[in-house]
Amino acid sequence: MAELKRKFKVAAHQIAQLKDEIEAKDLEVTSQMHQVAQKEKESEVQKAKINKCADEIKKLEIYKKSATNSINSL
Repeated sequence: MAELKRKFKVAAHQIAQLKDEIEAKDLEVTSQMHQVAQKEKESEVQKAKINKCADEIKKLEIYKKSATNSINSL
């Protein structure tokens, strides 16, 4: 009987440790998911900036061609 009580205490202690471990890992996963979501948002912002810059470059190239044509015609 004493041996079973001892094994039960050991098992209960191990279960408590495992629960604590699971809780810590859940927090870690939640934190990592939050960081991933934040990085994805930052990535979208950067993609938008890149697209805006690409559009601006296209506009400037068109303006440059127009200006070059005007200069050549003069």
